[in-house]
Amino acid sequence: MTTPLISVIIPVRNAAKYLNAAIDSVLAQTYRPIEVICINDGSTDATGSILSGYGDRIRVIENTKPTGVSAARNRGIAVATGEWIAFLDADDVWDPDKLAVQLNKGETEADIIHSNARIIDEKGAIQKESMQEGPKIANLTFVDLLEGNWLFLLTVMVRRTAINAVGGFNTKCPPAEDWALWLSLAAAGYRFRYVNAILGSYRRHGENASSNEDRMLQAELNVYNEIHNKYPTVFGRREGWIYHEHISRLHARLAINKSHQKKIGQGLFHYILSIAYKPHSLNAWINQLAHGSKQ
Repeated sequence: MTTPLISVIIPVRNAAKYLNAAIDSVLAQTYRPIEVICINDGSTDATGSILSGYGDRIRVIENTKPTGVSAARNRGIAVATGEWIAFLDADDVWDPDKLAVQLNKGETEADIIHSNARIIDEKGAIQKESMQEGPKIANLTFVDLLEGNWLFLLTVMVRRTAINAVGGFNTKCPPAEDWALWLSLAAAGYRFRYVNAILGSYRRHGENASSNEDRMLQAELNVYNEIHNKYPTVFGRREGWIYHEHISRLHARLAINKSHQKKIGQGLFHYILSIAYKPHSLNAWINQLAHGSKQ
């Protein structure tokens, strides 16, 4: 088995509370060789001094002003030299054998290798043993990914040639930019491989980007539209049906949320779009609205 260089990208903004644990979990990997690239995205806390304390064990890129996590990751990708690129956010951690297990079981035919993770709290206590709730499909396809994001960013390794070919992370899709990337890779024909093992920990706390429901719903809409516009030729009959089904559902959910927030104009806007994408869903939408009003 060859030992390709793996570039690890860690974007960080004001995450001094968790940063040591994240970096230490990378440096403790049983697999070598690795290069660790940390992008300090305009932090104003102790992040800078923590990064400098690692010396030449990591490479630090400084953004004087915050650019956002997608742009920060893309800047790290641009200077990476590894055959593979792996991602870790500054508040998450890897198990020591994460990279070794994935390369061993993922084999060389895959372009994207991913696995399972657990959920921990701010102090590191396990909240949930497994994040995996969707299909455990060994080789995900574009159609699979249109149904939802089944990958956990902290577990993903991608060939550098593949990620560069699709242009990296789409900065128009936060906080669902990772899903947009997986869809782009699948649409471009790159191969996914799921390694059925728990190899890291996702830290759940009040500052997670996915904590705002309306923001996540809008992000999903952005992803669907960006992918539909970027790869129109991969949307056949089945893909088109999934696209319209989910776009309608997301607008319906936003319409209900906005109505609960007394934002009637915005609610009406999303309601009209929900019906436009799926005209025959009017009765189902009314039932969903009635059900939501009882909650």
